Amino acid sequence: MKRNTTKSLVTAVVSAASLVLALNASAGTTSITEIPAQAARQVADAKADQRADVTKAVVAKAIAQKPMVAPALVSAIAQKSPEMAATAALAAVTQSPKQIGEITKAAVAAAPSQAGNIVAAICEKFPTKYNLVAIAAYEAAPTAGKEILAAVASSVPAMKPLIARSAFSSVPSVIADTQSMLKVAVSTGNITTEQYLSTKTVAAAAPAYSPVALPPPTVGAPFTTPVGTPVEKSRTDTAVINPGGSRDYSN
Repeated sequence: MKRNTTKSLVTAVVSAASLVLALNASAGTTSITEIPAQAARQVADAKADQRADVTKAVVAKAIAQKPMVAPALVSAIAQKSPEMAATAALAAVTQSPKQIGEITKAAVAAAPSQAGNIVAAICEKFPTKYNLVAIAAYEAAPTAGKEILAAVASSVPAMKPLIARSAFSSVPSVIADTQSMLKVAVSTGNITTEQYLSTKTVAAAAPAYSPVALPPPTVGAPFTTPVGTPVEKSRTDTAVINPGGSRDYSN
């Protein structure tokens, strides 16, 4: 098994190298739009058991040479080989992290059925960017909202209870809500966002909420109307109190 894996990786590297050589040979004539198509063909033509290795190698080599082609490159591969969408997207983001939003959006738009896998693959390696990944994926495939949120929850365990507590349902609203909850959790726990989101167990990241039981209300005596007829007092009414005497409050 190890020998086959090694052979597969070697084949993938050779395949990627041939692409790079082709790009170098035609550097003066090959346009940016031609590179994604060449890469997509390399991936599609690879054997099934070698396709993942070929995808990683081709994406890494192509982006290393021309970083700006990353979104289009991933889009071309995802469209031609949807099952490689997540692999291509992760490889591209690893090579060019600053384009994480654009790459995610391009991958999901080209292979919307793979939205969950794409989000999960990227978020697992870049948990602190879960919000950017989720929003980008949602913009590319608004109908995949449930899959996107489920992918975030599964790949970033610390986010699972926060997503569950949100009162919203749309991805943008849920993400905004969890961002607020995350700030409170980080501040309360006196830890960094990276530390919180890197927690692999849900219980340690966010303990389950347990409401405090309140005592039952106490019932006092019922209100009763005072007996008698109210008497209106005038400011002209005076009373003389002799030294040592006391005042009569009955009138």
